[in-house]
Amino acid sequence: MYSVKDEFAQRLLDTLIGLVACPSLCGTSDENTAVDYMQQVFEGMPYFQENPKNLLVHEIPGDRLKRTYLTAFYQSPHSTADTVVLTGHHDVVEVDCYGILKDLAFDAKKLTSQIHKLSLNDQAKADLASGDYLFGRGILDMKYGLALFIELIRDYSGEGFPLNILFLSVPGEETNSEGMLEALKFLAKKQEEGLNYVGLILGEPSSRGNDKEPKAVELGASGKMNLLYFCVGVVSHVNEAFNGLNVSSLLAAIQSRMELNLDFCESSHGQRTIPPSSLKMSDLKKRYSVTTPLYGAAYYNIEILENSFNHILGLAKDLAQEAIQEVMDRYHRTVQSYSGNGKRDLVAVDTTPVVMTYQQLFLRTKAATVNLEEKMNEAVKAWREEGMDNQSQAIALVELLCDLDPDKSPRVVIGIIPPYYPARYPDVERNDYKKFFGAMQEMIQAAQKHYHLDIEQQAYCGVSDFSFIEAGDVEGMEVAMENLIGRDLVYGFPMEALLSLHIPGVVFGSCGREIHQAGERIYLPYCLDIHPDLTRKFLNALVKKLKKV
Repeated sequence: MYSVKDEFAQRLLDTLIGLVACPSLCGTSDENTAVDYMQQVFEGMPYFQENPKNLLVHEIPGDRLKRTYLTAFYQSPHSTADTVVLTGHHDVVEVDCYGILKDLAFDAKKLTSQIHKLSLNDQAKADLASGDYLFGRGILDMKYGLALFIELIRDYSGEGFPLNILFLSVPGEETNSEGMLEALKFLAKKQEEGLNYVGLILGEPSSRGNDKEPKAVELGASGKMNLLYFCVGVVSHVNEAFNGLNVSSLLAAIQSRMELNLDFCESSHGQRTIPPSSLKMSDLKKRYSVTTPLYGAAYYNIEILENSFNHILGLAKDLAQEAIQEVMDRYHRTVQSYSGNGKRDLVAVDTTPVVMTYQQLFLRTKAATVNLEEKMNEAVKAWREEGMDNQSQAIALVELLCDLDPDKSPRVVIGIIPPYYPARYPDVERNDYKKFFGAMQEMIQAAQKHYHLDIEQQAYCGVSDFSFIEAGDVEGMEVAMENLIGRDLVYGFPMEALLSLHIPGVVFGSCGREIHQAGERIYLPYCLDIHPDLTRKFLNALVKKLKKV
């Protein structure tokens, strides 16, 4: 049974419980409840009472939920530009999985006392019985990390810590990373004004289990894209199906080839990506009729480590051509067989779908359409007011372009729809990375010496805002931007700001189990005693590294 060891651990626990109590569900305006709480905590600190202008709540322009992000800047009295960023997200996933305890999901103490009423797995039962775990929605992912950073800043601001510290908490990470994408502009602006970012710690959970299981720091970010196949067929009356080309046939042929296709997998630094899987596949008919569908769309989750968008685009084009060939071969065989066994003579559709990129479609339609961008803007504004999600808006934009395109031939349009997370792996030979990673190595050694803990260095974390602290494959990103459907209309991607940032960083956070599940919990002995000390050792070692010339 865990008991609080000292005053810092108690403060951390109190701040964490208060933050968990904020029902900051992703995709809702309640994400702001966490910002309100954190603002109040910072306002209670002497440093921010004396420097209120260093505590800012920022609105996300155009956000229909009016969500905000929070920055708290501790400026060292040592007159330095060197700044470490402590960051994370305050939105959490849904709570329906808690069933009868749904109303307790944000009350960590009450939930922990009642969680036995749910059907727990054997590991969760053992953890609960130990008294060493605290349950709650978002307690692991990732309000513990934010609470730790807040309490570290409370201490460091009173001690005159020799580095500047910029605390950044963003919304929307569990959806489209709207918060971090907007905050990039702020980070870039502060850099232009003179800040020198010497390191960043993202407090996402990086370890599992208890203090007897290996811990981890994660160095790079795996990327993600939603690869879209937008298909255009040839419509016909259903009783004259041979006179058309049903778009569902194209979708089915693509689906059979894309789902769990290992050609899209890659390996790097001992890690391997998962194969693609469909997130949506549907024709786009608005209502029932006996006309075959004209449009259809399917999009797939693609995880990236080192593959460029050009490489993935090449695979996607080849796959689409194979799918078209299969559909057309079967169609012509069926026409021939049907004609040969009946009294009806059929004339086959004399057309074959082509494969093109979204960029090619856009440029072709733009050349033939007056005020195309204005039409697209008006459409997106209307869709946003209807509450349509980013993915549906992006698909609708392709449909709009196909409607406006004078060429009505069948096709498969390939592009990517929001969100987009570029992959990145650190340039470990860069001087600033050497200092930052040198400090990390000292922390890892201290963990072994003082706590007999093995901390592993893992190459990539999962998809997260860690993608946005510096650009990886710039050339590949530029091609991706050309084919990111709805960029700056549906989905703001601040490429210029991202290209300006080169922040050394790691993911180093909490320890627990069952992220996003009803059994989400943190391991208290590690999170309240060990991990805070290791984080301090990390930051203190960074100070020493920066002092060395």
